[in-house]
Amino acid sequence: MIKQLNICMDLNILLFLLIKHAIVDMPVQRIHGPLNKADWRSKKAHLHYGGHAFGTFLVFIMFVGPITALIAGAIDWVLHWQIDWLKSNSIKDLNIESHSVSWWWITAVDQSLHYLSYYLIVILL
Repeated sequence: MIKQLNICMDLNILLFLLIKHAIVDMPVQRIHGPLNKADWRSKKAHLHYGGHAFGTFLVFIMFVGPITALIAGAIDWVLHWQIDWLKSNSIKDLNIESHSVSWWWITAVDQSLHYLSYYLIVILL
């Protein structure tokens, strides 16, 4: 019975993380304008990553203690930063045109890596 409760909680956390991701990665991201994610130290990009971290913290705090929620947010910040940096630099280095077939494939891989990171955060914490 306890294992079933943990699985239900994990699935709920994962669901809320995916909803958070859609909100922060699309409408909220547009507020900041161009983020220059190819620059590892871009302040605007870090606002975006921080938004993901804060959203992840809010999701986790509904289910676990504040320390675990902070750790989850910090992990999300770092993973989101690295995934977005890799995507942006891959597009730039390979000279891929926006909305081309290659761009959509890289975007699909990018999003899949974000989803995988949420799965790993839930499993690990």
